[in-house]
Amino acid sequence: MNRAPNPRMQRTPSAPLMRKPLGGQTVSVATVALLATALSVLAQDSPAVLSLRLESPVQVRVGQPFGIRFTVTNEGKSGVYFKQPWKWASNGMRIVATGPDGSIHESSVALFDIEAKYRCTYFKPLGPADSFTFQVFLGSAAPGPALSLSPGRYRLRWVYEPKIYPDEKSCTAAGWPIWSVHVESPAVDLDVVE
Repeated sequence: MNRAPNPRMQRTPSAPLMRKPLGGQTVSVATVALLATALSVLAQDSPAVLSLRLESPVQVRVGQPFGIRFTVTNEGKSGVYFKQPWKWASNGMRIVATGPDGSIHESSVALFDIEAKYRCTYFKPLGPADSFTFQVFLGSAAPGPALSLSPGRYRLRWVYEPKIYPDEKSCTAAGWPIWSVHVESPAVDLDVVE
C-alpha cells in the first residue's frame, strides 16, 4: 500500500545528492593535485634570471676609496642562490671600468679569509622577484679590492661569474641551484678628478 508523503515532515536534501556518482569530488581533487604538480615541475624547469644593478658616486678623487652598492634581483620563475663573493677575480666578481680612450681597467684580485663555519652565510636564497643589496668600498686598504683610475670619465659595470665548489652545495636547500652563469650590470658613469 502506497502512502502519500506527510507534508508536515521536513525533507532533507540528502537524497538528491546521492544521485551523483561516488568519487566525483575525488576526481576533482586528483585533477587539482595533478595540475599543481605539473605547475611545480614547470616552475622548476623555468630558469632563474639574475639582473644586476650598480650604484656609485658621481665623482671621486684620484686615490680615494669609494663605496659601491650592488643589487641583485631574481627576475625568473624559480629560486636560486646568489653567492656573495669573497673572491674578487675573473672567476668571482669584479668591477670593469672603461676609460674615455677605450682602455679597460679592472678591480684588483682580493680574497677574503672566510672561516668554514661562516661559509653558508654568504649564500643568499633569492626566490622569484627577491632582491639582495650589499656595499663594498674600493680602495687601497687590504683585504678589499682596489680600482686605480687616473683622472677622466669612466663607465663602470659589475661582472659576476662565480666559481662553485662541490662542498658549497651543502649550503643550499629546496633543490635551488647556486648561480654560476656570467652576468653583467648596465654601466654607470664615474668622473675621477684630481
